[in-house]
Amino acid sequence: AVLSDDNFFSCNHITPYGYQIDFVIHFDKNREPIPAPAETTILDRITKFAILLLRLDSFCENDLTALRGPEHLKTKHLEMMGYKVIHINEHDWNTRYMNSPEIKTKYLKYLLQI
Repeated sequence: AVLSDDNFFSCNHITPYGYQIDFVIHFDKNREPIPAPAETTILDRITKFAILLLRLDSFCENDLTALRGPEHLKTKHLEMMGYKVIHINEHDWNTRYMNSPEIKTKYLKYLLQI
């Protein structure tokens, strides 16, 4: 498992500005996952990751690394709110290469740098 406890991430998080984030994970300064902090005073000492699950139509037609306007704007706004944004597109996630849970776990750990 990527995280040892379900309390270390939240699903379908809505930001104060109305952006929907598929998964949010918080890490302390030692890169250990922590539950979402209740107080805002410690936000400068933690790292917030926003994981966005994207469909192929979120990307430019000829470049699967370039986001289209709305997703690009959402990413920039989330970064301004202090999130490190990770994109996972459905094409990569559902390829034959990623057919086992172990490979998906390694991929997520690689993206989160843990």
